[in-house]
Amino acid sequence: MPIVQNVVKTGAQVAGAVRDLGRLREIVQILGAHGFGFLLEQLNLLPDVSIIRRIKPSATVEELPLPVRAANAIEALGPTFIKLGQVLSTRPDLIPMAWCRAFESLQDNVQPVPYEAIAAQIEASLGDRPEALFEFIDEAPLAAASMAQVHRARLPSGEEVVLKVQRPGIGRVIETDLDILKFLARRVEGQLPDLAILNISGIIKDFEKSIMEESDFTGEAANTERFARNLAPIEGIYVPRVYRRYCSREVLCMEYLKGVKMRQARDEGFDMERLGKIYFEGAARMLFVDGLFHGDLHPGNVLVMEGHRLGLIDFGMAGFLTEEMRDNVCAVLFGISQNDFRTVARVMFEVGIKNTTINYPQFEIEVLELMQRHVVGRSMGEVQVGAFLTDLLQGCLRHNISVPSNYTMLFKAIMTTEGLAKDLLPELDPLEEFRPVLEKAVRQRFSQDRLKRDMAMHVMNADYFLRRLPIIGSQVAADYETGRLKVPIYQTRDPELERRADLRANRVGGAVVLSAFFLGSVWSLGMPQWKPFEIPVVSVMLFLMTGLFGGWLLLGAIRSGGFSSGWPGRS
Repeated sequence: MPIVQNVVKTGAQVAGAVRDLGRLREIVQILGAHGFGFLLEQLNLLPDVSIIRRIKPSATVEELPLPVRAANAIEALGPTFIKLGQVLSTRPDLIPMAWCRAFESLQDNVQPVPYEAIAAQIEASLGDRPEALFEFIDEAPLAAASMAQVHRARLPSGEEVVLKVQRPGIGRVIETDLDILKFLARRVEGQLPDLAILNISGIIKDFEKSIMEESDFTGEAANTERFARNLAPIEGIYVPRVYRRYCSREVLCMEYLKGVKMRQARDEGFDMERLGKIYFEGAARMLFVDGLFHGDLHPGNVLVMEGHRLGLIDFGMAGFLTEEMRDNVCAVLFGISQNDFRTVARVMFEVGIKNTTINYPQFEIEVLELMQRHVVGRSMGEVQVGAFLTDLLQGCLRHNISVPSNYTMLFKAIMTTEGLAKDLLPELDPLEEFRPVLEKAVRQRFSQDRLKRDMAMHVMNADYFLRRLPIIGSQVAADYETGRLKVPIYQTRDPELERRADLRANRVGGAVVLSAFFLGSVWSLGMPQWKPFEIPVVSVMLFLMTGLFGGWLLLGAIRSGGFSSGWPGRS
């Protein structure tokens, strides 16, 4: 009977949390087929566990390493999960590096949608048939991904463009999968409490915000225009023009760039050192100056154009940093270049989210050990910044310090830049190329203008607080007088402590009563009443009651162990 009740309860919980049970079953089958049945059983996802146990992975699948199996399963699960895997590949602070590398290989290349469906999407989104809007559209796609498809086209004015068109119905798929991911996150946190430190629900919440923004192409259009403005001062970097007349939430129209991929540039005879300096100048400006950086600047998103110009594309994944965050990142990288482990430890401690009390001296020692392992005694060209940052993020996690996602995304961008350099630009050292920008950023941070501005901001904040202080004080006083001011106190119950407290309270009460009897008997000695043996009767009676009550208290204290465990100061 308990088994039946558990099945019914599990079924009700799943049905109440997941709207598309068919999609959940599909996810369970894919995970089971890739060898994750043991995890599914622990999460208690389906009412009937036998369904999960019947899904057996093939012998070929069982031979694969676990991270590779996970990547294959994610790819089979479709666009939402692929995007999640790509995000997780940037979080070595959450998952082991072997898993990050496996998830980096995730590709969302799929079979293209028939052109008729793409044409219908364009018409529904832009309000007219493609033939009426464009002089020409190539029905064969340039690329087909799980979320969108890219076609070449020509505007009536003659400009060559590319159209990025969202797959019909992908929005509903994303919403369904997000619903299931949130349910799975709650299941993991409920069934596997050891993973609570990862804050999986928080990760899914951030991912939901990210993928919803990425599926709205108006945001990517705005990002592209901002990058074009920010990078305009750098000669040699080109960002494609956006044609707003032909853009919407589901369609993005941009200038078509002619060029070769970065990987092919050396074979095509380009000067790689010249290209590398342009690339690093642009990357440094994005990462440390503008506060808006390309979140996925891998070689596939960098085109080499005529005249040794670099064309940057695909601005769907972008990161944002405040001025304070940029200062912190510059401080970390400058600390690495100067072998200053204290600065690195202090900054990471300050930016991190502390989930519990942190042993800072021990954390500082671990950062020192990381510096000794990766930095000390090496030239800047020999330092593996990506490896150091990966170990640093994992060290933060071991000390229960969660690094905000904006920082981890930036660190991933730095690792991607370093990886591209070591793979395609061995002539240049990334840290040395970044050094002038870092030094300039540090000088600006402590310049007179910056210090004056910071001081003015502090004065304004203090003035605002002081002006509000009387209002806050009056409100607190009013709440206190009306009884609206409440201070919640949470106390953990301990039966043994409660027993001791009751025992002490009883003894104190008994002592008060005993004292009253004794004082009453002494006070009644002078009363004018019948005095056999020259002692008033009332006094005799009170003395007797005092003796009896005192003896009863003494006997109770002995029986309860009061002299060994119940008195204050004893354990």
